[in-house]
Amino acid sequence: LREIVNIARSAHAQPVLLIPPVASLKNYYKVTVSNFHHLHELYQKEIIRASQYEEAPIVDLQAAFDNFHTLFDDANNDPIHFNRQGHEVAARAIAEAITPLIEKQ
Repeated sequence: LREIVNIARSAHAQPVLLIPPVASLKNYYKVTVSNFHHLHELYQKEIIRASQYEEAPIVDLQAAFDNFHTLFDDANNDPIHFNRQGHEVAARAIAEAITPLIEKQ
């Protein structure tokens, strides 16, 4: 991730890292523990670390998605790929995060 940020910067692009969402256990499941969710959380933490180390902006899609329980059509079988409403929530969160970066330039 840090290398991707540096490659973007060397190409004079503004890197923005995304914390990818996963269907939350609280909103979509009746269990409180999941190996898949644990691994996904570790990956999300690495993205945060890379963002902090490289001082790169970050968009926390997980936080945006945690406010809903309708963004995945089949969370039990596919907790990663969100539906149309999920794409709208993601687009809104990304736009809110990058608009100040665009306006700054």
